[in-house]
Amino acid sequence: MKFPTKIRTVLSDENGWRFELLHDRTDPCIWIIRRSRALLWFRWNSSAFWFYDKNNALNFARIQAASLHPAAERSIA
Repeated sequence: MKFPTKIRTVLSDENGWRFELLHDRTDPCIWIIRRSRALLWFRWNSSAFWFYDKNNALNFARIQAASLHPAAERSIA
């Protein structure tokens, strides 16, 4: 049985903004934060940020989510 190598974790999904952490197990050096916005039933990716460290990526997502909606700071893992 093959396990999936790509991992996608939704960090925050509030007020139409979604922050996702993307990681590929075959490339352990790359962590991607993808920010997308929903309007009605459409969702588009507004930006993606690449990091070499998971902690830096999570801190960046926490700061970005807090700037877009202050109540979301506590919702990111």
